[in-house]
Amino acid sequence: MKNLFENERKNMAFKMLIISPFIPYDNVGHAGGKIHNYYLKKFHQSEEFEVKLITFSSSDDLKKHDLDRYGIDYRVIVFSRTFIARAIRFIWRKISALNVFDKRGAFVASCFKKAIIKALKDLKNNDYQPDIILMEWTQVVLLISEIKKIYPNNYYIAFEYDVLFLPLERKIKFYKVIKKFIKKMHLRNEKKYELYSLRLSNLIITLNIKDKNLLINEGINPEKVYCVSPYYMNLFNVIPDYTSKNLIFFGAMGRVENYISVIWFIKNVYREVIKRYPKTIFYIVGSNPPGSLLKYKSDNIIITGFVNHPENYFKNSCCMICPLLLGGGIKIKVLEGMSAGLPVITNNIGIEGIPAKEELEYLHAETDEEYLRNIIKIFKNPELAKKIGEAGRNFVKENFDLKTSFNRYKERILEDIIKR
Repeated sequence: MKNLFENERKNMAFKMLIISPFIPYDNVGHAGGKIHNYYLKKFHQSEEFEVKLITFSSSDDLKKHDLDRYGIDYRVIVFSRTFIARAIRFIWRKISALNVFDKRGAFVASCFKKAIIKALKDLKNNDYQPDIILMEWTQVVLLISEIKKIYPNNYYIAFEYDVLFLPLERKIKFYKVIKKFIKKMHLRNEKKYELYSLRLSNLIITLNIKDKNLLINEGINPEKVYCVSPYYMNLFNVIPDYTSKNLIFFGAMGRVENYISVIWFIKNVYREVIKRYPKTIFYIVGSNPPGSLLKYKSDNIIITGFVNHPENYFKNSCCMICPLLLGGGIKIKVLEGMSAGLPVITNNIGIEGIPAKEELEYLHAETDEEYLRNIIKIFKNPELAKKIGEAGRNFVKENFDLKTSFNRYKERILEDIIKR
C-alpha cells in the first residue's frame, strides 16, 4: 500500500493557490512575513506542488519583492494611493469602527474582500482549477465562505499566524467606556466568525501547541489542527559577550505591542538598572520606531531602526529582554534571542507557545522587580548567563528545526489530498 501511495505521488503535481494579504520578500521586516516568505518558497521548490500566489502590496513593498527571481507565478494587487482611494479607505475605517454588527468584527475591509473575489473569479473564468487553497492570515481565512462559492470542492488550509481573538481579548483592557463596548462587540463577532471559518477548512495550521489547544478547547476538531515551526533568523553562530552589561530588545518597532512594551520597560525597569550600572547600554533594534519611543534615545538607549546585520547587536549583549504587554501566538523574537545564545528574560505573553524550562532555558519575569532582579543576576554571573543561553540555543535546535517542520507539513497535506 505504501509503494502504491509513493508511486501515485510521483506522477502528481498538485496545484496550490496561496492567498495572502502581504507580498513576501527575503528581507521582509516582520515575523509573519518571514514565515510566509519561507514556506511559500519551500512549496514552490517542492516537486509535489505548482504554486500560484494572489497577494497585496503597497507601492513601497512592491519594489522589494523577489518573486520574479524565484520564478513564482503571482498576481499582485497594489493598494491605490490616489486621494479618492485613500479617502474611501479612511471612511470605511471610521464607519467600521462604529459598526458593532459587522460579522467579521470590522477586521476585513470591503475593498480587500472585493479584490480577492474578483481575482478568484478571473482565475476561474480562465479555467484555473487549484487542488489546494492556502489562506494566509486570518484576514483571508475569514473570507472562506465567500471563496467557497467560487471554488466549492477544494482542499482548504487556514494558516493562523495568531489565533486572532486572543490578542483582541488582551487589547480590550486598554480601551475606555464606549470604545471598550464597541471593541467587545467586535471581538464577540470576530471570534464567532473565526471559529466558523476554521470549521469550514480542511486543515488548520498554528505555530505552536498552545494555539492548537486553544482552538481545540473552542470546539475545533483536533484532527484538523496541525503545528508547524515558525521561521526565525538563524543566529546559532552568534557568540554573545556575557561579560558585558548590555541588553537588547529585537523586533519590528512600528508594532504597538513592541514599542509600548519597551517604553514600559524603560520607565519601570531600565531607569533602575542605570542607577546601579551607569554604563549599561540598551539596544532597541528594529524597523520603524515611532516618535513616542524615539524621545527616549540617549547615550544609554540606542534605537537603531532597521539594520541589515542585527547579529552584531546580539554579539555585544549579555541578555535579551522581552517584556510584552500585548500580543498572541508564538514570539519569533524570543526564539531568535535563544538561538543567539542569549539568556532571554520574558513573561507569560513572551514565552507562550514555547515550552522552554524556566530558570534552565530562559528566565521568567512578570513584574518590574522580577525583571530587575533577573537582570542583576545575569550581570553578576556571566557563567550563569552562558549556561542559560547555551541551553536555550540547544532547545531551539531540538524543537524548532525548520527543515523537519516543512517536510512534515508537506507530508500531512499530501496524505490528506491522496485520501480525498
